[in-house]
Amino acid sequence: MTIKKKFQFIKNYWAYLLIFAGVIAVAVFGSQDKLAVSDQSMSMDSIVASNYQVSTDQITQFYMVAEVADSLELASANLASINYSTIQILQQNNQIVSDTGKISKPTVVNPADVSRGVISYTVKDGETMEQIAARYGLTTDQVRWSNNLKTTSISAGQTLLIPSVAGIAYKVKSGDTVDSLASKYNSSAEQIISVNDLEKDPTLKPDTIILIPSGVLPETERPEYVAPTQNYTTSTVAYSHYSAAYASGNRYAYGWCTWYAWQWRHDNMPANYDLPSNMGNANTWASAAAAAGFVVNHTPAPGAVFQRGGGLGHVGIVQKVNADGSVVISDMNGVAGWGRVGTTTWTAAQAAGYNYIHGR
Repeated sequence: MTIKKKFQFIKNYWAYLLIFAGVIAVAVFGSQDKLAVSDQSMSMDSIVASNYQVSTDQITQFYMVAEVADSLELASANLASINYSTIQILQQNNQIVSDTGKISKPTVVNPADVSRGVISYTVKDGETMEQIAARYGLTTDQVRWSNNLKTTSISAGQTLLIPSVAGIAYKVKSGDTVDSLASKYNSSAEQIISVNDLEKDPTLKPDTIILIPSGVLPETERPEYVAPTQNYTTSTVAYSHYSAAYASGNRYAYGWCTWYAWQWRHDNMPANYDLPSNMGNANTWASAAAAAGFVVNHTPAPGAVFQRGGGLGHVGIVQKVNADGSVVISDMNGVAGWGRVGTTTWTAAQAAGYNYIHGR
């Protein structure tokens, strides 16, 4: 090797070493008290100060800092990773431009309150919820439920919480655990832990916002839910004589949804709609009814029994199908609570998720 080549090798070696040392220093620097730091060129504050203009070199530096901080398990690792993820998201949504130009000010995720799995998104002029939901592979229900909105109406400048994968953004309450949320919202503990980076510590902090993958809100927790205005107790209206109901052939336990659905059909429909008294819990009614010769499909009709599985399942009665596809239903031990009959209206989309037991 000539002296010139040796000199060039040493020069390159020290250049790379200094770059690596600089990255390490920035990563370690990021773990210090932010209030005591005067130079925050690698923080989101620098992006705000530059009117949301970022150079290609800065983006690379954000990536390198995040990688080094994570591999060395520095205290700043989570923040560094969030900053880089935020830069990527802003670029993908055309809210930030490399080297030149400036686009409308975005809302930056607050890492102290919001999981990395949830995106904070500012609605642009002319955008609809349908467009935003489609962009992220979500349904409008998932966007609405994540933001506690009754309708899909949104306006420019409004901030929305957007799940990064199909599911719902959820504000943690005291006593919540990963397992309890997975069970309640039809998700899985493993997915919740993974998407919210909870591998090291799955403890949930109240008032933080996390992502529940594939989560579905129970009907009574949905922002559009309206409690029925009239509830009827069995002791004062239709079914005041339990002994008479038993004599009619109703062998289901009084007060439960199965008791009500069987009795309503017996009292209000032709004989070919009378159900067997041995179909078990509500979760087996559809299969048992089909085996007994009843028509079972996904089409609601007045007088049909609606049925869904999960746990012990639930059944009730379709009272009316409206022109827009919405469905008025009644049930016991559901809308109004145990031993009480209540009514409510489902949207066509909600009604599509149930089985319906007709006559035979």
